[in-house]
Amino acid sequence: MRRKAESVGNKLQAIAEGIAKKYGARVTPINYKSVDSIVRKAKGEANGIKDIKDSYRTTIIADKGSIPKIIKDLKGKYKGFEFVRLKEQKLDTGYSGNIINIRNKKTGLIGEIQVNTAKMIYAKENYSIAYKLLGGKTMREIYKETKKPSGWGHALYEQSRTAKSNGGKKQRSVSMQQAYYATFQ
Repeated sequence: MRRKAESVGNKLQAIAEGIAKKYGARVTPINYKSVDSIVRKAKGEANGIKDIKDSYRTTIIADKGSIPKIIKDLKGKYKGFEFVRLKEQKLDTGYSGNIINIRNKKTGLIGEIQVNTAKMIYAKENYSIAYKLLGGKTMREIYKETKKPSGWGHALYEQSRTAKSNGGKKQRSVSMQQAYYATFQ
């Protein structure tokens, strides 16, 4: 699966780059799920390997106003690919994002294009990932505007996910996520 993903990843990347250019957005380099991750995920999915929707993936980083137009374009027709689904994420915690899955007709593999704002990526991802995706200049600009460190969103999510559902720690963690993400809307 990994080799097949690598054989079509550049085509998915070209689709993302073409759309991003149209709207003045940026695209992260294509990346591939590791073999270990593919195996682990396939064992955990109901339909095994056929359910993996992100063996090859990229992210379009855009301003909030361009995102609906980018999503509309991603639902279009592209040679060798077909639209599979749009997963709009609007969580109670305040996190929001969009995942578009597109299938390569030749291999049958489903790739993923995430579409999100720089601020939401800054808030969700740990510092090293956010820095790699956004760059130092954007990281400094977001910090200067928000006065909040990057990456707390995912750390707080993990805290709430592992907390007991009947305890106050879980609710405190969710409340902290809501307050934190509100800064980045």
